[in-house]
Amino acid sequence: MALPSVTGTLDPIQNLIVPNDTGTWTGAPSTWDDWTTWNFKPVSTLVWLTDMLDLGETKTVNLKIATTANGTIEYDIYSSTTGAFSGEETVTSITADQEDIPAITAQFIIVAVKVTQTRGLNTLEYVEVKANDAKVNILLKDVDLSTLAGSTSSRTLVLPRRVSGIVDIIITPKELSSPYTLDLYVSSTQTSTQLVPKIVSKTRTGPQIALTGLDNQPRNGTVDVSIWALPEMYMQDGNILTR
Repeated sequence: MALPSVTGTLDPIQNLIVPNDTGTWTGAPSTWDDWTTWNFKPVSTLVWLTDMLDLGETKTVNLKIATTANGTIEYDIYSSTTGAFSGEETVTSITADQEDIPAITAQFIIVAVKVTQTRGLNTLEYVEVKANDAKVNILLKDVDLSTLAGSTSSRTLVLPRRVSGIVDIIITPKELSSPYTLDLYVSSTQTSTQLVPKIVSKTRTGPQIALTGLDNQPRNGTVDVSIWALPEMYMQDGNILTR
């Protein structure tokens, strides 16, 4: 997948990006009175590419995008670990006023700003893209895994807030009050109260964890969980923000 074609042009007099004109002489106004604008058949969606943002290394980040435009604003975020943008990139499409936008993992980012005509000429006046990897810490105390959805092999945590991405999960198991019998080939009489934590998935909408005994068998138990995550990313009035 290649980067999209730009369908706008800088108007140096107005200092605006204006949509390309697709009109021809055949469809031009027949009189000077009818010719009220030089751009008499603009493309319905203006597409403009931002400069490539280089994060220095591959990171998981939120974006803050500030845009001033006339028309409905949407974005396609092109993210790459190589900067080639020759098919290896990932595209995240964001529609107008979308909420719960996933974080971007990449080193190189190019944003395609799309401005669709609604009233008057669709124009782009200003766009600025910044990346931010600031994290929030979510603490879950005394979580009884047996009360969570899933099975002993994978329990889904319930987060108290939306996040755009999860960077790290730290699980601290509580020692069992009653020992379990280890399922071992050499012995069935040894017992333990120790549990070993396991991260199954860092899916931002439902991260999954599990506990195993010293015999590597999945078991329930109680844990404290510390999650480092990026705050929710959302779109409002054409801008991408976090909260």
